[in-house]
Amino acid sequence: MYLKRLEILGFKSFAEKTELEFTPGITAVVGPNGSGKSNVSDAIRWVLGEQSARALRGGSMADVIFAGSDGKRAMGFAEVSLVLDNSDGALPLDFTEVMITRRVDRSGEGEYFINQVPCRLKDVQELFMDTGIGKENYSIIGQGRIDEILSSKPEDRRALFEEAAGISRYKARKREAQRRLEETEQNLLRITDIIGELTSNMDALAQQAEKATLYQELDGELTRLDVGLLARQLQTVVSRLEEQRAVGAELAQKAADIEQRMQTAEEALEVSRQLVAALDEELNVLSVRLTEAASRQERAEGRLALAVQQRQGLEADRARLERELESLAAKLAQVDAELADLKRQEAAVEQEGLRLAQELSALEAECRAAEQAAAAAQSEVEARKDRIVAILQLEAERRNGVQAAERAADEARRRLARLGEERKRAEADAAATRARSAEVAADKARLVQERETLLAELADLTARRQAADEELRDLEARRAALREEMQAASSRLRTIEELISGFEGYQRGPRTVLQGREKGAPWAADVLGAVAEVVRTEPRYERAIEVALGSAVQNLITATDAGAKAAIEHLKRTGGGRATFLPLNTIRPQGYRPEEEREFRGAPGILGVALELVRFDERFRPAIASLLGRTLVAETLDAALALGRRTGQRFRIVTLDGEVLAAGGAITGGDAVGRGSGLLARERERDELRARVQELQAELEAVRRACEQAAARRTDLLGRIDEASTRLRKLEGRLTQTEGDERRLSDEARRWAQVLETHAQEAASIEAEIAAAGESAERLRRELAELAAERQGLEAEVRSLTAEGQQREESLGQRRRAVTDLQVRLAGLHEQLRSLQAQRRRAEADREALDRERLGREQEQAAVASRLEQTAAEQETARAEAEEAAAARAALAAERDEAQARKLAAQEQVNARERELRSLRRALSDVQHRCQQGQVEEARLAQEQEGLVTRLAEQYELTAAEALPRALPEEETDFARARIAALREQIRELGPVNLQAIEDYRAARERLDFLQAQEADLQEAKASLYRAISELDRRIKSHFYESFQEIRQAFQQVFTELFEGGKADLRLVDEDDLLETGIEIIAQPPGKKAQPLSLLSGGERAMTAIALLFALLRVRPSPFVVLDEVEAALDEANVERFSRYLKHASEHCQFICITHQRGTMEVADALYGVTMEGTGVSRVVSVRLVDIETEAS
Repeated sequence: MYLKRLEILGFKSFAEKTELEFTPGITAVVGPNGSGKSNVSDAIRWVLGEQSARALRGGSMADVIFAGSDGKRAMGFAEVSLVLDNSDGALPLDFTEVMITRRVDRSGEGEYFINQVPCRLKDVQELFMDTGIGKENYSIIGQGRIDEILSSKPEDRRALFEEAAGISRYKARKREAQRRLEETEQNLLRITDIIGELTSNMDALAQQAEKATLYQELDGELTRLDVGLLARQLQTVVSRLEEQRAVGAELAQKAADIEQRMQTAEEALEVSRQLVAALDEELNVLSVRLTEAASRQERAEGRLALAVQQRQGLEADRARLERELESLAAKLAQVDAELADLKRQEAAVEQEGLRLAQELSALEAECRAAEQAAAAAQSEVEARKDRIVAILQLEAERRNGVQAAERAADEARRRLARLGEERKRAEADAAATRARSAEVAADKARLVQERETLLAELADLTARRQAADEELRDLEARRAALREEMQAASSRLRTIEELISGFEGYQRGPRTVLQGREKGAPWAADVLGAVAEVVRTEPRYERAIEVALGSAVQNLITATDAGAKAAIEHLKRTGGGRATFLPLNTIRPQGYRPEEEREFRGAPGILGVALELVRFDERFRPAIASLLGRTLVAETLDAALALGRRTGQRFRIVTLDGEVLAAGGAITGGDAVGRGSGLLARERERDELRARVQELQAELEAVRRACEQAAARRTDLLGRIDEASTRLRKLEGRLTQTEGDERRLSDEARRWAQVLETHAQEAASIEAEIAAAGESAERLRRELAELAAERQGLEAEVRSLTAEGQQREESLGQRRRAVTDLQVRLAGLHEQLRSLQAQRRRAEADREALDRERLGREQEQAAVASRLEQTAAEQETARAEAEEAAAARAALAAERDEAQARKLAAQEQVNARERELRSLRRALSDVQHRCQQGQVEEARLAQEQEGLVTRLAEQYELTAAEALPRALPEEETDFARARIAALREQIRELGPVNLQAIEDYRAARERLDFLQAQEADLQEAKASLYRAISELDRRIKSHFYESFQEIRQAFQQVFTELFEGGKADLRLVDEDDLLETGIEIIAQPPGKKAQPLSLLSGGERAMTAIALLFALLRVRPSPFVVLDEVEAALDEANVERFSRYLKHASEHCQFICITHQRGTMEVADALYGVTMEGTGVSRVVSVRLVDIETEAS
């Protein structure tokens, strides 16, 4: 893969589209300061994704767009395309050419494209990841970058080595994994909070759902009864509606008979009216005809008068036309005379023109012959001049060849001298390498033994750490279980306390009083509490005690009866409900007499008096005894029945399951549905939960301390493991370094042998080059003398031919002046002829116009004569029509009088039939009134029916057909109404019902299950991400260390080659931290001691940085490298060494060098020159040096 083409449009100083073609090898971009050559490097950096405007030498990204100049307007966008040859498949795309394009406009909107397909910056970065190509990599070394590499901190210098190690993708994956880990932990925290919130609300939501279910059952029964009643009412309404419709049909038939008679009378009336109308129409027609006859008479008389006037006007027109025709004949004779004169003048001018044209033709032929002779002579002169120029170029080439041969010979002699010195140094270094190899082998054996000892120690520590991990996991699991249990208990305790503090489960009256007591209301100051608040018992007795108390569990205990009275008055005043009070100063306790106790004491299954099975403050004994003093508690219903039969059913007995045997023998029992409020159990559960929470807190504290101790032991073991691992890593690093040194020394030994052999071969080659250069210079000098002699002869011939050409030019000038005079005279005759022709055409046009005008007047004269004849005929016709119209008018007046008499007789017949029709209408109105009354009743019944149907549809979504089969029998309607009232009261007592609670509870349960599953998935994802990060760290360390050793070895070799001696090394700042350690550079130029880089000269620092870059390229080759004046600080000798190494490196890598140095230009395969004209726009010219050398050879 290599850089094939760069396309720039609107980027910085490149306002016009510019294409730079690149080939493998070295391409140099040269130009004066300020011409824009460094903008080529900036364009490559920008298209690869550079986001810093400062790195592009700008203030903002809009600065990269051409800003305009005096002669060029500003561009609206900038676009750069980079084309890479991918025929080797180095990039993961199925294309042999890959084009990367970046575009930005002045609004700041930017776009990226890969092969003209829109993409993201991330896609471009991932495409080039670990290829050595990128805006931050060593593929682009800009101005000042060399010094920046050497002056930066060791940690900042690490980026170059990471890219060369190919771990950028691992670090990118690690950053992505860390980001995902952070998101996972945040999601896990949110899900945990949501689960806690849902769990705390589930109990309350379950109670609401249970209440909603009961409401649905009651509402279902209410719906069934209400639908039955509505259907019964609908049946009654339908029956009455059918009866009313039958009566309406009878009245409608009677009305129809009357309407039939009325229709007959109306038809007869209509016939009479039509007769009257026909007579009216006849009278109207006669009147119209009479009017028309009068109009015809008037029009005929008018036409007669008009015809007389028209005849007089036509006579006047005929006289005028005769006068105009005489005038036109005189004008035509005058125009004919003018035309004859113009034709004679035109013939004379044409004859003179023909004579001048023949004379001009002869002169022009003579001029053309003279010009052809002059051109032939000039061609001979130009041919000899071209040959002279070619000879001058050949002479320059020969002189350049002589100089080049002499320089090549001098350079070869210098190279031969340097080669001798290098051979001596190579022999000394080879001996030192062999001695160092023996030392390294001994160190390797010792380090292997130390590593085995450390591995055994690390295995023992790891086993002990695993045991500590297991102990800590057990303690953490126990701690989590306790924390979960405590959270559940605390949540349940908060719920119970909220229910108790809100007095949930109490009826409205007791709840109002207890809330008033909590608020400190004066009217509730004497209230000591509810029975449920002061009574406690064992869990096994709770059900029996609650049943024994019944609704009395909500009774309120007051100190005095006055306090009870004040509370009752408040309830009445505020409508707060009803409550039962137990004043301690007036309540009388209940109990069994001794003889009664003897009857049940010791009876099988009898547990005792309910009062004896509860706990309470003694001051409440009167109130509690009044409620439980005469109630017994039995284990089972059988035991209660046995005692009841034996004692004559004189005791009230409750069982542990809640059955009640009343005094007198009544038994109450059944399913658990509808059992008591559970107020006693709620108070007992609160006390138990408080105690349990305290126990759990103490146990959690103990487990926490145990966890801390186990964690401390684990931390100690981890520290010892880390210490052993650190020692092992250092040892392995030293061992790896030793093995690398061993391989390096072996390679060096082989290399020194090859170097010595190469030196011998190169010396022989240089001596041959010196001899060849001498021979070439001598041959070129001989050719140079021959070319000079030929050039002098050609120059003499050119001077002779030039003198002859001047004489021919003077003769040709005289002939050309004569031709010009004839052309002027001929042009004047042509202009005179055109003027005469124009006058003749105008005279002919005037004659045609006069002919047309005469013809028009003659036609008009004939038309006037014809019109006179027509007007005389029209005058006679109008006189006859006027006489005929007067006779017709008299006959029509007589017909009109007769028609008026017939109309009066027909109108009398119409009046008689109208009187008969009015009598029938009065009878019909009476029948219709009775029909309307029936329709009103029918409409009322229909509206009532519609109301019932609408109510069924709106309330129960039932049609009439669906509801009628559900109608209740007539005898059940009263019961149904009473039951509906009771059901509505029960629903009202339920209070507000949240029907959505059933669906909410189901959804909350599903959501809780889903969230718990999500929590487990997130925990697994978290563990997986930790494992992935650990594996990525291991790979990064391994790849980095291996690549560092390779770069280190390459740097040592390249430094020695570039400096032709000396030493250099790379060292890790902290070998124990391979993920973040910096890199130090140690340099020792030839003849100097090792010293910090800051003490080196500018040229030495630059050469050291260049050596590091070439070492990176040797280990991790980049497809292409852009060097922007990196050798600017080097002197001529160092530039020469840099250029030689660059030429050698270009065999494996493509280089684009932006340079001012002549030595760099000399080794380039192609040159691009960048210039800037006065318009401020950079332009590019190219020279392919390889092609020029090929042509020259």
